[in-house]
Amino acid sequence: MARFTPSIGKQHGASALAVVFTSLQHGGVLLANLLIAVVLYWVGTLAFQLATVNDVTPVWPLSGISLAALLISRFRVLPGIVIGYWVLDTNLYGSLPLGLAMGTGEIIEALLAAVLIRRWNGDRHLFSEVRCMFWFAIAVSLAPLFNATLGTSLLLLNGSVTLADYGLVWRTWWTADTVGFLVFAPFLLVWRRGLGNRSISSLQLVEGALLAGLTIFVSWQTFGLSRPLEYMFLLPMVWAAFRFGQHGSTLLVMGLSLISVLTTAQGIGLFAQSSPGAAMLLVQSFVGVVSLTILILSSTIRQQETAELRLKQANESLELRVAERTAELSQLLTDLHNTQTQLVQTEKMSSLGQLVAGVAHEINNPVNFIYGNINHAQTYAKDLLSLIALYHTHHPQPHPEVQAAIANLDVSFIQEDLPKLLTSMQIGAERIREIVRALRNFSRLDEAEFKPVDIHEGIDSTLMILHNRIKDQPDCPGITVVKEYGELPLVECYPGQLNQVFMNLLSNAIDAIEEWNVGRSPSEIRHYPGTIRIRTQQLDANWMAVHIANTGKPIPTEVRSRIFDPFFTTKPVGRGTGMGLAISHQIVAEKHGGRLWCESIEEFATQFTMHIPVRQSTPSTYPSSALEPPANPALRA
Repeated sequence: MARFTPSIGKQHGASALAVVFTSLQHGGVLLANLLIAVVLYWVGTLAFQLATVNDVTPVWPLSGISLAALLISRFRVLPGIVIGYWVLDTNLYGSLPLGLAMGTGEIIEALLAAVLIRRWNGDRHLFSEVRCMFWFAIAVSLAPLFNATLGTSLLLLNGSVTLADYGLVWRTWWTADTVGFLVFAPFLLVWRRGLGNRSISSLQLVEGALLAGLTIFVSWQTFGLSRPLEYMFLLPMVWAAFRFGQHGSTLLVMGLSLISVLTTAQGIGLFAQSSPGAAMLLVQSFVGVVSLTILILSSTIRQQETAELRLKQANESLELRVAERTAELSQLLTDLHNTQTQLVQTEKMSSLGQLVAGVAHEINNPVNFIYGNINHAQTYAKDLLSLIALYHTHHPQPHPEVQAAIANLDVSFIQEDLPKLLTSMQIGAERIREIVRALRNFSRLDEAEFKPVDIHEGIDSTLMILHNRIKDQPDCPGITVVKEYGELPLVECYPGQLNQVFMNLLSNAIDAIEEWNVGRSPSEIRHYPGTIRIRTQQLDANWMAVHIANTGKPIPTEVRSRIFDPFFTTKPVGRGTGMGLAISHQIVAEKHGGRLWCESIEEFATQFTMHIPVRQSTPSTYPSSALEPPANPALRA
């Protein structure tokens, strides 16, 4: 039996295969075909040195190499495989027809295995599932049937094999090709991309060293001392499959295959106790069974790990989707609640506006009638009084009955009081007309779009409506309103909505002063009455500001940070919904693109500052000279 040097074969074979697969990955198809042909010729020549039964070798790694090359390259290296097999077999058998026939059988074997695997597994990873491993085992078991039958029959016809040895040669041929598929193809397919992104820790290095030590110990016991411990190899194999995955298990199977074949070929070890042919057949059968077992086990482990990873990812994805959906539903519920309350508030303000507009319209007609006729009544009364005076002048001694009527009517008092009465009526009618004008200006029902308006008119109309809360009360002096109006141009805005903001801000200022007065004595209130200051100014050509400040108790910082939150209120139940300032913030910020915030300033406990663009039709840059809102986002729009 010829022998060969294992170190040379392992070193040059691995180097050549690495070049082949690197060429395939970079698209060098021509170079890859050339290199695979060289590898097949070189490895096949070494394998034939182990021929033990009628020039048939029980070791045939070429089947696994060619199968891996076809699967990796997607059959692009088929020409190189054809050339490699034909040149190899022609050289080995010394006959061109026999060599071509033998090479064709090996080519068909590799193609048949590759086609079956591709058909049954598709594009799935070959060892990712137990089912894929099952179809792989069937494919590599069926494919050698044709080649073993063809090759053995050709040797029988050639006279190299007798009819009595036909069965032994056929079994040896089939076993060699099948084991080559089971050992070399998985190793090359798994290791073609290296370890990928996996990092090896120091603990794994120690564990790998222990695994290698156990494998060497079992190998020494089995092949060095010829003890029947061959199935003890399953222990390190299982260890490698569980701890190092398919990379570790295929590497260990490859190592076991080389050790067992090389030692048996040199007549060493447990398997070498039989004849050379039977020994090699026995060791190859052992290697094939161990390889298939470990491949199935590693595929099972990988399938379980993949399932656990997918389950974990599915759980994480589900938890994320549940969290996102919960947040969306929570936000949707909050938005719905806010929208509902805002709709109620808007509807209430709309109803109030309609009521105010209707009352103003109904009052306006009779008031205009009264106001328009007072002048005529004054003229008529003046004429009548002049006529009475003229009558007294020319008829100082009227009829006794007339004198009695004059005495009863107190004509002198009527002459003095009637002009005063008509003047008072005129003043009252003018007051009613101002109130009606303020009500109509506040309602703004016919102004639902942006419109240039006088901001001061909206503020004055709001103050007119709130006059009853500002004026003097029997037990308490009224609130002082200080107007510091600047020169403002007409501002493009929603007049009705902006009046609603003024109403909310001024109402809150009045509420704050009333709450402040509760804890003060009447004398304190008289000496230091509540004050509301309304100041307007133009910041630049594009921006204007309104400042509404009031005396009283300062708003605490923790309250001020939430003052614009929907439904947040410090008022007792029944006195506020917590939506007035939130809606005001929305009107200023979202509807008008402005800013609204609250702060405490000198001499005033609270001041609301509102910045509004003068024109909404063109975008404008916020003025650098304007006072910036506080850094807390809750205090600014």
